[in-house]
Amino acid sequence: YQLNKSKHLSKAAIGLGADSKIFQSLNLDVKQGYYKTLLKLIDKFFDDELDQQTFEECSRYIFGTRAYILFSIDKLMQSIVRQLHHIVSDPKAQTLLSYFKEHHEYEKHTAELTKAYRMQVTELLGNEDEIYNLSFNTVDRTMSIQLLDKNDDIFELHDEDKYNEYVSNYIDWEHDTPNVNRKLLNPSYLKRNIRHQSYSHRMRSNMQYKICRNTYHLFYVIGTEDSLVAKKNMTRCNEAEIKSNRFKSWLEKKQVESAET
Repeated sequence: YQLNKSKHLSKAAIGLGADSKIFQSLNLDVKQGYYKTLLKLIDKFFDDELDQQTFEECSRYIFGTRAYILFSIDKLMQSIVRQLHHIVSDPKAQTLLSYFKEHHEYEKHTAELTKAYRMQVTELLGNEDEIYNLSFNTVDRTMSIQLLDKNDDIFELHDEDKYNEYVSNYIDWEHDTPNVNRKLLNPSYLKRNIRHQSYSHRMRSNMQYKICRNTYHLFYVIGTEDSLVAKKNMTRCNEAEIKSNRFKSWLEKKQVESAET
């Protein structure tokens, strides 16, 4: 009701002389919707077919008091053009854009890929510029912006991404699991029972397992296993053989001496 009322009772438009005749001369056809009519007005405004005052009154005629956000659209476009020119002309911005395209070519984004992408950006920018993380929610159509520090984590991921992050951290044996304090963990074996011996062994890793997405329980696949086979220590075998030969020689010598006596 307020939107339709503004089209007929805009006192500000009447006071400025922008009556309905001016709107009719511009052919404000709203049969296809107010949005498309506004786009035509913006095109004419950018082509200098409309001055600032006429554009504001036409926008106010269509959207009422809520049209004020459109009054500075020319300044917004100028700012966007400057940013685009900076991206095209600055080599560092071109490199960042190539990193962005490379990262978004993957079908699924894992935690490792995100960390690698962030490391590339950090190495390129160094300590000169700030790093921001932009997250767009396609469901709510909202954008969030986060200023990242060196030790800051990115926004929380979706449930599927959390599961993939958990699995990638679980199978990463070279690095500690994030957010796990090793001081609070109890050792599985006593150090005094560990024997430091250089055994030669052969290992085969063929164990397969599955992780439940809901409970994160670990299930081993039947028919798969890991095997560890320790080879014989040839040095110890040779020492045992030498001792056995010495004992046999000593025994034969004693038998000969007893026979002579």
